[in-house]
Amino acid sequence: PKAPTAPTPTAPKPAPSSEPTTTVAASGGFVPPNCTKCGGQILGPALDAMGGKFHPECFTCCICGLPITEVDFAIVEGKQAHEACRPKPECVKCKQPIAGMILTALNAKWHETCFVCIKCEKPLAHQKFFIEEDDSGNEVPLCEKCTPKPEPCFSCGQPVDRGIVALDATWHPACFVCGHCKSALDGPFFPKDKIPYCSKECYLAAM
Repeated sequence: PKAPTAPTPTAPKPAPSSEPTTTVAASGGFVPPNCTKCGGQILGPALDAMGGKFHPECFTCCICGLPITEVDFAIVEGKQAHEACRPKPECVKCKQPIAGMILTALNAKWHETCFVCIKCEKPLAHQKFFIEEDDSGNEVPLCEKCTPKPEPCFSCGQPVDRGIVALDATWHPACFVCGHCKSALDGPFFPKDKIPYCSKECYLAAM
């Protein structure tokens, strides 16, 4: 008779684990991403937004807490929010909330329809405008037509933005010169018929 043989030892099978496992597809080696909010694996549809990936139900509004399903959403203090939940700034002119497009100008926020010339009320949104101070010292917008035109230079006739006021007239600094020798005037002068002269000699020479 054959001698008895001992059974071949086998390694014990591991007990089933309740922890989630990462399944790697044999064809492409795909590893499901983790949700930026809850940290769980995203085995179904994933939202790629705000620099992370989310379960659709985890991509929620920072104000009302409900999922965001719209393609266009607002960002409030670096977090996503429903456009409808976004705090609305107040228009500096009409003092009403701005629900749509916000126009920012003169260090304030406006409805596009409220940003008009302070004198003729011509719409100025996306247009060239000029700035003037009102009686309270606040900056207000003006259209080109309503903007006060600079005084012309008494000598050359061209507009003067920053000049010299003398002899009841406005001058470019470069135009305010002696009427005889044409030297620049930066001190006392001798006037005659609204023409300045740098010295008594030039004054007499022009007579």
